[in-house]
Amino acid sequence: MKCRPDYVDALLRLAGLFDRWGDRFEAYHHFQETLRLRPGFAKAHNNFGVFLEKHGDADEAESHYGLALQARSDYAEAHYNYAMLLEGRDLERAQSHYRAALRSSPDYAKAHKNLAVLPTSKACSRMQDHTI
Repeated sequence: MKCRPDYVDALLRLAGLFDRWGDRFEAYHHFQETLRLRPGFAKAHNNFGVFLEKHGDADEAESHYGLALQARSDYAEAHYNYAMLLEGRDLERAQSHYRAALRSSPDYAKAHKNLAVLPTSKACSRMQDHTI
């Protein structure tokens, strides 16, 4: 099925709004519908990854960050979010994703900061710094 791009964008925006309003079920449903209609939508995979990680499903979040990067390998925000997830799991891979974010977006201040403090930030939680 082919649908108007703005319809899929609207579904993605609604997913984010439902999450902000505290309706996880509707947010999840809207993310799923967005990806059903446009499976390779990098921004939707990235945002769904942030949503999943925020709600405790790090493994599924990792999968969606990876899908976002398969769809768009130069997606700085997806590299950044993936790196943040990996900080507690694999510092070398986290570092690699921060560097990839900076190759795509050299002025990405948060990525510069996190890369600079990475060796000392392993135990830190910075969910509020995720980028959508």
